[in-house]
Amino acid sequence: ATSTPPRQNTATHVVCRMAGSGGAGRKPRARQGEGGGDSTDADAFLRGAEVGSVEGAATHGERQLLEWAFSHGVARDMPCRPALCAASGCRGMVAMRAIAEGETIISIPQHLLMSADTALQSAEVLALMARARDVGEHLCERQILALHLLLERQMGQKSKWSVFITSIPLSYDTLEYWSEHDVTMLQHAPLILMAQTRRANMRAEFTQLLRLSA
Repeated sequence: ATSTPPRQNTATHVVCRMAGSGGAGRKPRARQGEGGGDSTDADAFLRGAEVGSVEGAATHGERQLLEWAFSHGVARDMPCRPALCAASGCRGMVAMRAIAEGETIISIPQHLLMSADTALQSAEVLALMARARDVGEHLCERQILALHLLLERQMGQKSKWSVFITSIPLSYDTLEYWSEHDVTMLQHAPLILMAQTRRANMRAEFTQLLRLSA
């Protein structure tokens, strides 16, 4: 899939693209559960769901997220739905039907996106960026987005993204969250170094935000 760059006051589109040179005009069958999910879990999750409905959502939180998205301009006729793989705990999207090359998979109004642009509309974010500049430091985009998310979460129901933020998992299993023992179990020096570097970078970025906001 590819993402079409949004224009001002438009939507971000994710469009199906096929690999290889002979795929033009073909209609590939999208496999449910593809991408790490289990097809049985996906089938159970989506059983009885119809395009434009929220009945296939696995939890009350997922149904709330879909209702919120639909009410704010996300197209109801998208050929996929959010899904949670019970075995791995991974969340993603699964296909509801065959998806043709060039078909829009999902279209999201730009005003629903949390981005660096929306972060820079926050006085608190701008103040912390200014404080960093005053001491000769710089905040990366990842730190700005993390700060933006934390500030919006602190607002609770007053945040325009409160339903989305509530749906975000409380924990992850990415490399940054692995213990040192788990990292060494990779048993491959380049991978271990990559994991250690990512963990160290995350700690350094978080520590910098704490220091600047103190």
